[in-house]
Amino acid sequence: MKRFLLFVVVAIGVGTLFAIFGYTSRDGQSVSETVSRALYGKDLHLPPDAFAAESQSQVVEEYRRRGYKLHCYGDLRPEERIHPADDYICYAPLKSSMDNVDTTSITMTFTEGRMTAVRLEFPEESFEAMQGYLAKRLASNPRVDKLPSANLGTDAFGKPLMAWLVQDGMLITALQPTRGKTVILLWESRERFLCRGGKRRGGSACGPVEKSL
Repeated sequence: MKRFLLFVVVAIGVGTLFAIFGYTSRDGQSVSETVSRALYGKDLHLPPDAFAAESQSQVVEEYRRRGYKLHCYGDLRPEERIHPADDYICYAPLKSSMDNVDTTSITMTFTEGRMTAVRLEFPEESFEAMQGYLAKRLASNPRVDKLPSANLGTDAFGKPLMAWLVQDGMLITALQPTRGKTVILLWESRERFLCRGGKRRGGSACGPVEKSL
């Protein structure tokens, strides 16, 4: 973790970390999403800091075995990608996550057969409960946005971003909610972040993923 933290300081020093982050939110749930949650939504018991860059087949098999109503597909449109190299996503409606915080959905993003990002989406009214959970659970984790010279930028609505380093990557969300918009918590794998930092520093240790950055 200390070595990773040092790398983060260096990487952030060269500019806004999430300029290509594609961090977006949207208006509240559609009727179809509300029905989908009511019929198929499940509770997610895995804490967000426990996500890992597991194989696509392993993740899909495990979630389906646990009864999640997964919808998976490739041939992604540009707006469906967090990163240009993303090639497959799986979506499932949720009822709650993080110790009973009302949660709309989970979207898992894969790149070349590995999970590289997870997006949890919440209704606007869950913002305070989500922030309270994260503040308590991640109290001992480094806050990236508080590092010297850090500049994470803002979300699509101009709200500053906050981020924590976790065991296998980084958790990112907005510091404040935007009225009438959903709330997003994004986990990004360590490998993805290191590729971005390596590219910024002129490195070439990320193979096919980095070539698309």
